[in-house]
Amino acid sequence: MVRTPDPTRQRDAERSDAQLDMLHSFAAKLNVLTETAEIGNTITAELRTIVDYHNCRVYLLQDETRLMPIAFRGELIQVGSGSAVH
Repeated sequence: MVRTPDPTRQRDAERSDAQLDMLHSFAAKLNVLTETAEIGNTITAELRTIVDYHNCRVYLLQDETRLMPIAFRGELIQVGSGSAVH
């Protein structure tokens, strides 16, 4: 009995392989960075190629209680504009 390959399963496997390749590339870029700001900026830039987002923020945990923002990428909106007007 000859099995016909399932195109959906094949497509899912190819997508998983591509995602693993992309994550490996991302990890390699982060691995050589030493400055906190560089790491944050690389995360926001690379994440943009993976996920379509409006805003992305990266925080550094300090003193186990405080989050310090180190990177931001996206759209800043002005208070009182758009649908947020009161």
